[in-house]
Amino acid sequence: MKKIYLILIVLLAGLFSSCEKGEGTLTPSGIEEGYHMPQGNNPFDATIMGYYEKYGSCFLYNFTDKDTYWTPSGWKNGVTSETMTGGIPGYLVTPAEPEYIPQQLALIEKCWLNLYSEAFLKKFLPLKIMLCSSVSTVTLLFSPSPAHYGLTPVEAYFNYDNICVNYGNESVLAMNTSKELALNRTLSRLFVELIVSRGISSPSDLPAFSTVVSYSGLSSLKTVSAGLARGFFPMPSSTTPTIDWKKFMLLMVSYPESYLNRNKAITNDSWDNSEAAWEGILNPTKDTKGLMKKRYDMVRNYFIEKYNMDLQSIGNRFNY
Repeated sequence: MKKIYLILIVLLAGLFSSCEKGEGTLTPSGIEEGYHMPQGNNPFDATIMGYYEKYGSCFLYNFTDKDTYWTPSGWKNGVTSETMTGGIPGYLVTPAEPEYIPQQLALIEKCWLNLYSEAFLKKFLPLKIMLCSSVSTVTLLFSPSPAHYGLTPVEAYFNYDNICVNYGNESVLAMNTSKELALNRTLSRLFVELIVSRGISSPSDLPAFSTVVSYSGLSSLKTVSAGLARGFFPMPSSTTPTIDWKKFMLLMVSYPESYLNRNKAITNDSWDNSEAAWEGILNPTKDTKGLMKKRYDMVRNYFIEKYNMDLQSIGNRFNY
């Protein structure tokens, strides 16, 4: 009898795939880890299984609070309040409405997956993509009065090992080019944030990136021009190779080459660490020693050669 039970267990195990990805994951004590795929027998589940088999990532429409909010440093679900007391900053999501998931998946393909190489997605796509009907941040808001912790709807949100994507609702039917480009930009920036925060890609992948400049004496660089001349983004006193690596990636997925190479003089040399200062940052007018362009080319060529992915092709989709 025991032999029959064992055979049945093995056979049943083969009916499901457990969602895992190469990088190790931490789990909260006492909570079972694992996302069995497929989650249902809807026609769109075949599409989701195709993503899993191709990239090793789970596109989840049935998920628990733990699946999205938990991190090793604590839970990140926010709490709203009518005053400044009792609220907790974070974010809140609601799972997608099943009838809109096919259109939501098509939107994610168009604004995210189809724009990256297969090798890049296999390496960097997060373990979990949450299909949501609402995604909102919870922050301290001062309007309307009184100050309170309230909700602000967003297109997507990243937390630890997952990215939550909105539009699993009827609004997906009203998408246009402008909205699609905005979603593309948001997802690409969150993708970079997740990749670097998880340490899946870092300056250690390309040692020359850090050694072509000197990270000593940065606190003495008191102007934008002084930092750029040394090969650093404006106001670099507290920067690190990892921060710079992320900024060059964000630069490429956020802005077109025409914007980065524009002849634009420094407007506020004493203090400007906003992304507005990235306009013309690769042009000799700002990049007087050519070190910013040199580091930019290093990062760009690394991803082209390693993953057949030109990150600048993402930024070139936008008009600035």
